[in-house]
Amino acid sequence: MGYCRNIGLGGIFIITGNCPPIDAEIEVDVVVPAFDPAPDEILFRHTGRVARIQACEDLRGFAVTGHFENENAINPGVTAGAVSWQ
Repeated sequence: MGYCRNIGLGGIFIITGNCPPIDAEIEVDVVVPAFDPAPDEILFRHTGRVARIQACEDLRGFAVTGHFENENAINPGVTAGAVSWQ
């Protein structure tokens, strides 16, 4: 689990206490909370590799370079801020 700090078409930076290793291949699910008129959360899936791990004071995070999948599915059962890797 983590929180998105910065996001763009080519990558994403995630703040978390548990960083995957550099060069790990990961899949990140970014959840945008529901807002009017959209009734449900929106899920964006990003796949890529960990490019760097960065620590600053009490915060740790990692950068992923990759791409967003084309399927922007609306999935109301997703937990906000979900990040997973193996």
